[in-house]
Amino acid sequence: MYHLLQPDIQPQPPVGSGIVGVLQWGMRTTIILAGLLAFVYLIVIGFQYMLTDNISNKSFLRKRILEVLMGLILAIGSYAILSFINPTILNLGFFSR
Repeated sequence: MYHLLQPDIQPQPPVGSGIVGVLQWGMRTTIILAGLLAFVYLIVIGFQYMLTDNISNKSFLRKRILEVLMGLILAIGSYAILSFINPTILNLGFFSR
């Protein structure tokens, strides 16, 4: 005889409504878009860096790569700070359904 294992699913707090819901959606969407755009931009700059022979252009592209990485660190850092202050700010319930 065996026992069916039950998943340990904790209920998610409700999604904010009104202006709170809009702010939650805006923060989460902005952070996700920043990550996606940084990823795409790094790929494009990487191809440009590989294909150029000009030394001054390579240094310019290295500077652009560092700027993209700093922006990505800023976006991830803001997410970390917001989740440290109040984790329910970032909870939209995307994965709870």
